Amino acid sequence: MISDKEMALKTDIYAQMGDIYYKLGNKEEAFASYDQALKINPGNVFVMNNYAYYLSEENVELKKAESMSAKTVEKEPDNTTYLDTYAWIFYKQGNYSLAKFYIERAIDNLKADYDAGVIYDHYGDILWKSGDETKAVEMWKKSLEFDADSEILKQKIKEGLK
Repeated sequence: MISDKEMALKTDIYAQMGDIYYKLGNKEEAFASYDQALKINPGNVFVMNNYAYYLSEENVELKKAESMSAKTVEKEPDNTTYLDTYAWIFYKQGNYSLAKFYIERAIDNLKADYDAGVIYDHYGDILWKSGDETKAVEMWKKSLEFDADSEILKQKIKEGLK
């Protein structure tokens, strides 16, 4: 029988391996590491959130990502990061109304010290696809305040102002 402390440690190790593999571009190993972490501790919301987000970034297994993300939001309904991930998955699936609903909840729950650049960028993308181009550009500009060197954001703003 594995102790709670040992289970938590093993889960953390596999989760960190998943994060590292993903950042190194080894998606297959990253996802295998997350799967292993969730075999050990299926209820770990941190692992589920990261795994779901990275799946959505790769545009693969979006239903699996949605299912994991739903569990994180159910367990922590005011967690800005989890709400952002959930919104982003809906965006990737083309469900812009649900994406907008959850990204607005994420923004409503922002803490003062939160690095919100990605959230405002996501909100801008969601608004753009929803047809609200003016507000999308506003959100991208707000995101740029957190990441002034982002060429991608500058390009989005430039295109949005045409």
